[in-house]
Amino acid sequence: MTVEKTNPFQDQLDRLIARVEITREARFFAKKRLSRRHRLAYYMISLLSLFVILVSVIPNIYEDLVRAQLQLLLAITIVNSVFIIITTITDAAGCYELDAYLHQKCAHRLSTVLNHLYNMKSSNSVDEETLTELHDEYQEVLDDCPVDHGDRDYLAVQLAKPELFPSIFPRNDKGCFTAWAVMRLSRRYVQVLVARWKWLVPHTIMVILSIMLMYGFREIPYFGPGQ
Repeated sequence: MTVEKTNPFQDQLDRLIARVEITREARFFAKKRLSRRHRLAYYMISLLSLFVILVSVIPNIYEDLVRAQLQLLLAITIVNSVFIIITTITDAAGCYELDAYLHQKCAHRLSTVLNHLYNMKSSNSVDEETLTELHDEYQEVLDDCPVDHGDRDYLAVQLAKPELFPSIFPRNDKGCFTAWAVMRLSRRYVQVLVARWKWLVPHTIMVILSIMLMYGFREIPYFGPGQ
């Protein structure tokens, strides 16, 4: 009877692989999130600017507008302009495009470290010295990146790859998620969804209100003739 020898550093290697992969995925999610935020901010600025232009043209189309209607159009212009200023300042101060690039660069470097770890695992040549070097390389990549991913990115990784978190999302003997794991995954989905779009809620409300007021301001009883 032969006893299979296990490498004493195998567990450390597996833990390091999981740690690097989780961090890499979080950085990729951060890159996607920040790029989407930057892109949608510019779309929203363009849309609100279009509303300001349209509102400015309306008095030249309808020459019979009364004072109350003109005041409403002016209010729409002011509020949209305020949203444009706030969105522009927030996007510029957040440096989302630059941070997205830094996250992507960090994720690519982590992919290199992860490939080395997988090569070590497949060759079954795990030794303390090489493992320490790769751990130091992983730490160096993190130290070289001046930005860090957010909690929402970590939650996104949990939702996308729950197999990397067996203690949080356990499975039963058949390999299916337990009821508790399903509840946690559902909660993560809601958390990620809310964190992804909550910044856009005020802008969406403003767009809807602007469309409604621009479309039906002449039919609102208070702003009818004689007011």
